[in-house]
Amino acid sequence: MGKQRPPYPAWLYPVLRKEANFGCAKCGVPIVTIHHIEGYRDEHKPEELILLCREHHKMGDEGAISKQELYDLKRKPFNLDKVHHSFQIPQTQRIVVHIGGDRVIDTPITLEISQEPIISTRREEGQLLLSSVFYDKHDSPRLKVIDNVWDADTDLFDLRYSENKAGADAWLAIKMQDSEPYLDLKIVRGEVYIKGKFYRKGMLFDVRDDGTFQLDKMAFMSGNIIEKCGVGISVG
Repeated sequence: MGKQRPPYPAWLYPVLRKEANFGCAKCGVPIVTIHHIEGYRDEHKPEELILLCREHHKMGDEGAISKQELYDLKRKPFNLDKVHHSFQIPQTQRIVVHIGGDRVIDTPITLEISQEPIISTRREEGQLLLSSVFYDKHDSPRLKVIDNVWDADTDLFDLRYSENKAGADAWLAIKMQDSEPYLDLKIVRGEVYIKGKFYRKGMLFDVRDDGTFQLDKMAFMSGNIIEKCGVGISVG
């Protein structure tokens, strides 16, 4: 996946999220990557790691953001004083995900294909956390998202994020640069709307603009309400 780097240990993610208060340490955007201030190494030391959005990650790699500034940002990240609220869902509100014409409510795994979670959502301190995995048509894993952190080479995908635009509190789009899979996510009045194309084991799961979904051109019924289950939609 990406440059086939060893996976980050699970304990590392909440440590870095808490430190940066759920956003890029430079600009606060909630969609982030893990940047190695001292250059990449297999040993992941939290004191040398920082959460940055794709743009600022690249600037850090190129030296446009100095190591000293990065260490300063670790001590005082953007979200320490200013917090992006558009990617948040209050603890008092249900997590509602609209996908393929269905409403999946308070269910951690939104979409499962061949018994593997493809899209998952959860909340931590009011922040929406998205996890997803992208395969290509040959069933090769290409990109993994773990709780809003993109675990891949940042040149592998096109990532776009905006807030308070076209009626959406937040909009996130991920597109593989050399393959068909993509994800489009919007948060509107605290509810999540997802569409996209996802492969697994050669099968294409297509969540279309008209609110319906297909699996290898076979249409599925929609309009269901799925609430408080382990898995919302399971196919394959």
